[in-house]
Amino acid sequence: RNRGVLVGETWEDRMECRQWGTHFPHVAGIAGQSTHGAQSVALSGGYVDDEDHGEWFLYTGSGGRDLSGNK
Repeated sequence: RNRGVLVGETWEDRMECRQWGTHFPHVAGIAGQSTHGAQSVALSGGYVDDEDHGEWFLYTGSGGRDLSGNK
């Protein structure tokens, strides 16, 4: 359903992203392949050092977060 989606568009949650066909991973913030680059990046406020400035962002988290709370 990825029709008419613009760079920088926002959604309420990841489920809505999936419905629009823009970001499919349930947990990972980056979707894509190392050989082709990122398809989408989801900034959800999970990393204190992430910065979203509208025209550009700094994404500090990928891997390393233990969702069980052990890290």
